[in-house]
Amino acid sequence: MGEGPQRAALQALWPHALFVGQQRGESLATHYASADLFLFPSQTETFGNVITEAMASGLPIVAFEHAAAGQLFKAHGCGVLAPLQGEEAFVSASVALAQDAAQRRALSVAARLAAESLDWPGVVAQFEARLRQSLGEPEALSAEGPRWAQA
Repeated sequence: MGEGPQRAALQALWPHALFVGQQRGESLATHYASADLFLFPSQTETFGNVITEAMASGLPIVAFEHAAAGQLFKAHGCGVLAPLQGEEAFVSASVALAQDAAQRRALSVAARLAAESLDWPGVVAQFEARLRQSLGEPEALSAEGPRWAQA
């Protein structure tokens, strides 16, 4: 777990949990590699880099059906989505995925493959295609780019 204004309160609630603070580099990679799944409970983050980091580490993810997570998961089937403002559904999806090793393995493979398609040249090409589309160019979305952005 990271840092933040709720850290002390959370530590008081769960004294046996490890609160390791913000991680970087090899230490961050070690934390991802030691996980079975990744929970992204934010309802406000529009694009959490942690989502793509977790995907690149081959972690199945539970997130809310919102912003980047919603787009990525719908296009690639690499995570489980809970409805926005559906906190109970998020918890249920997290528990269900934690208990389903076969689904975690399938989502893990999909997450890793999806992350490999998110390179900068593809993202830039897709952005340019969206700009061309806004100018009315009919073949704008046929430009090379990540498949998730074409949804």
